[in-house]
Amino acid sequence: MEEKKRKYSNGQMRKLRATIVMALVCVLMLSGATYAWFTLGNTAKVNSLSLQVSSEGNLYVAKDSGGLSQKLTEVSLATGDTQILYPCTTDSTGKTMLSPIYAADNVVNSTSTIASENRNDYYYETDIWLEVVETLASGSSANHYAITLGKNSGDDGSYVNSKAGNTSDQHPERCVRVSFTLDGENYTVYEPNYNAAANTGDAAEDQTGKGFTGTVHKQETGGAFVGEGGTVYYSGDSSALFQIQGNTPTKVTVRVWFEGTDSDCRNSIQDAQIMSQLKFVSHKITN
Repeated sequence: MEEKKRKYSNGQMRKLRATIVMALVCVLMLSGATYAWFTLGNTAKVNSLSLQVSSEGNLYVAKDSGGLSQKLTEVSLATGDTQILYPCTTDSTGKTMLSPIYAADNVVNSTSTIASENRNDYYYETDIWLEVVETLASGSSANHYAITLGKNSGDDGSYVNSKAGNTSDQHPERCVRVSFTLDGENYTVYEPNYNAAANTGDAAEDQTGKGFTGTVHKQETGGAFVGEGGTVYYSGDSSALFQIQGNTPTKVTVRVWFEGTDSDCRNSIQDAQIMSQLKFVSHKITN
């Protein structure tokens, strides 16, 4: 009887040890996965963020609704300014921005909502105004227009690039994300350079926010948008970001951040700078 007890006890101990080892392995695996969310422990800079709008379709842009009367097709935002940004990510809707919570061993095991008073530490946000001006016959209603991003061709089009002066291993442009919304509810995200090689030398990962379920417009390093789910009006351009009505000033909120879940968001990009241009194009779609 005593011998059976010892064998049973030894068997239970072996199972217990195996269970503990497996549990530890699982913890280590989970730690490695969460750490990969935010490998950037320092900062990067947003600098020389500019905005260019195409005049196709009589599309005009301004920093406020009153400025639309000037009928400008180009507006510069934050040019020459420097803003230090910590990495962050979004919730599934893109509306709420989340900051990492670091454990004692620098592992990111959770996130928290970024308070409005702290948002300038994590993302750059500004409002712009768009309007398509059209002449209508008496009694006619205004048309609706799809607004898209133009592909990059040379110095023309939409792009996010690394600014001159960054070192060879600094590629902050690879983990930048830009979102757009008209109503504060429905977000669409622009992911430039999505196919660029990661700073580690591995292929870039498709990680536009953990759990983000909205539309992502992916642009290759060559400048063309690929894999668009909606109508593409001009070859290489994005599909529609949103729609606006003609002769109606429309406020659009633009948000720029460094995506902490991207494998390119690493310590090596600290103090690097980016330059960006967003080119909007309008397309008449319906009366």
